[in-house]
Amino acid sequence: MCWTKRLLRVLFVYVLAPLSMLVMLLGGSLLVVASPVLWSEVYEAPSTVGQYAQEDGELIAAHLWTDRSYDDVSSELQGGRLVQREVVHYEDLQEKFSHLKLVVLFSALITFASFAFKERNRIVIASVSWLVGIAAVGGIWSMYNWRGMFRALHWWIFQDDSWILPWRCYSLRLYPYSVWKEAMVWMVVLSLTGYVAIWLFARVVSRKLS
Repeated sequence: MCWTKRLLRVLFVYVLAPLSMLVMLLGGSLLVVASPVLWSEVYEAPSTVGQYAQEDGELIAAHLWTDRSYDDVSSELQGGRLVQREVVHYEDLQEKFSHLKLVVLFSALITFASFAFKERNRIVIASVSWLVGIAAVGGIWSMYNWRGMFRALHWWIFQDDSWILPWRCYSLRLYPYSVWKEAMVWMVVLSLTGYVAIWLFARVVSRKLS
């Protein structure tokens, strides 16, 4: 029975809690970046798309947080229209965002519960190690086969091909690669800031309990 408790503790300290922390920070960063307030600061529409591109790009993203039909959203766009496949994709994203909020909340509960363990500092270090490992694998994979990595990631998230949009559709023109690169930078900065804050909080808790 004693070894079982030790095993469960090791799994919690080095796997469950660190991965929960990682999911909380990455998922939370994604939600923050995609929020209407920050997205309006992050997003810069390509100048080649048209004079209404900025407003349309912000409007499409804003309704990911609502349950409004994207057929209705499309009718409000001033510079173009969404084809049916784009509508399906965005409504799928609405559902995914709702699920992600619950996942981030559940991960946060596990993360903050882990501060009751004396190994709280090890949990933070283990979480960073998981992040570095996953980033290294993803980076190497993308260097050798970017398209394969991109497709695998999207198939894992969506479980179907709803994310494959028609070439030159309005969405692909509004959100080119440069937009996602900028959003990724913001996510990395927010995640690392979160890790620093958690590390400092863990040290404070350790001093209080020592």
